[in-house]
Amino acid sequence: MTPARHRLFAWLAVGLLLLGLACAAGLWASALGLLPQQELARARWQAQNIRHYSMTAKFALGWASNGPWTVEVRDEQVVSGYDTTSGAPLSHVQMRVAQLHLPVSIMFETIDKDLRSPAPTPRNLPTLLARVAPPLQRRLDRCAARMPEVSYDPALGYPSGITIYGSPCFPGGIQTLLVMSFTPLP
Repeated sequence: MTPARHRLFAWLAVGLLLLGLACAAGLWASALGLLPQQELARARWQAQNIRHYSMTAKFALGWASNGPWTVEVRDEQVVSGYDTTSGAPLSHVQMRVAQLHLPVSIMFETIDKDLRSPAPTPRNLPTLLARVAPPLQRRLDRCAARMPEVSYDPALGYPSGITIYGSPCFPGGIQTLLVMSFTPLP
């Protein structure tokens, strides 16, 4: 093998290695990278077997902000709650909003739904790539939503902060949830 050919193969090997590393980094930044974090946190939460808890949380969907509210959850049902600022009990509508967003199992479902949306099909490939690589968003799908940002409680595993981004083509689609305190109850 000539030295020139040997250098060519060496450069090709280095290029393939760099391409492989870039693909792996891209997968870790994508939903495929967030799913293992989600499953580890869910396993940590389920291992605690907490069926009754109280939490103070603030929830916002677009421009509508709710809370902070303190709610009591038993077997994933919101059984009571009050507005932390005013001390007033939550109205029927507020209790319904709390039930739709605040139980820990619902938080995990919300994150799962966003991570798995859109379904990976050849037709949705540009949207998936735009979510993974925001610099490509304008060229591939300008309406693709960013990947969600999630933080988990390190000890108990519940989602302690969630930001789910809506499509930039539809203003006001950002959903945020912040758990300010969490207390397991007997």
